[in-house]
Amino acid sequence: MFCTIQRLYDTICRHPDTGEGGLAPTPSEFHSDAFRRIDSVRAAKTTKQSSDRLVEIDYNGADKYGQFANGTGSRRRSWHKVMIRIGYFSGDNHNATQMIIGGDDKKIGDYIQKLDNISGTCSDECLEKVEVTGSEVIKIDEQRYELQISLKVQIR
Repeated sequence: MFCTIQRLYDTICRHPDTGEGGLAPTPSEFHSDAFRRIDSVRAAKTTKQSSDRLVEIDYNGADKYGQFANGTGSRRRSWHKVMIRIGYFSGDNHNATQMIIGGDDKKIGDYIQKLDNISGTCSDECLEKVEVTGSEVIKIDEQRYELQISLKVQIR
């Protein structure tokens, strides 16, 4: 799953060193102009503006395993649960932030469900499907929100 999660990060977030790539977020004068990966701390633990459009992706376990119909029964297919968390700092722009979160939610959901849009490849696992199963906006405090997008990914 490491490779699949890395591919999701590469698809959504700008490269931390070059600033290239990633999905362009919904335009806004109040929010960061890029999705950025966070590794060192949980997004909910960041402070104020530093949380804006930070992305963390959590592996939440396997959903099921099944046999791949290849005639011998020796290959397996598995479905895994993944959560994408994106932080937002609203300041005093709560209404605008809600619209931006909705726009980003739709943009990411539509984009990552098309396999041709997923960056990179994996040598040890074959990503066959990405399905958005739902999303939710969590209020962290008076000025911060977190968009949580739930996925099922199918790997062979």
